[in-house]
Amino acid sequence: MKEVWSNDTPRFSGNFVQIEQALYFAPKPLQRPHPPIWVGGESTSALKRVVEFGDGWHIGLIGLEAIKPKFAQLRVLMAAAGRDFSHLEITSMVDNRALSATEVRAYRDIGVTGLYVVAPGPDPKSVLSLMREFAKKVQDALS
Repeated sequence: MKEVWSNDTPRFSGNFVQIEQALYFAPKPLQRPHPPIWVGGESTSALKRVVEFGDGWHIGLIGLEAIKPKFAQLRVLMAAAGRDFSHLEITSMVDNRALSATEVRAYRDIGVTGLYVVAPGPDPKSVLSLMREFAKKVQDALS
């Protein structure tokens, strides 16, 4: 994708995709050199993908204590690859029902740059209620 996003005459040879002839790809993304690439997951393989081509890392619904060693592992992998960990954007899914102000601050303190929740269902009123409650919790924790 990076090749077709950033090159007018893309060529690529990978394990599963080969671009060996003229390829027209449009529209080109506005972001340069390409849109940010986010990788999700907490396995060692997922962390290696973050290191290889990730601009961001999405952490699933796992607790803070389980996240901390993943941060340490990712820092080591990034350093070994010559990548600056501080340039990585990191988000984590949280359970809004159990989220406390202390946890919001703890996520921030370990380097999470954003929290996200999953909407409780298709009912717009329940989604709006969850969003308002979540926003208030984060605002109260960080103000």
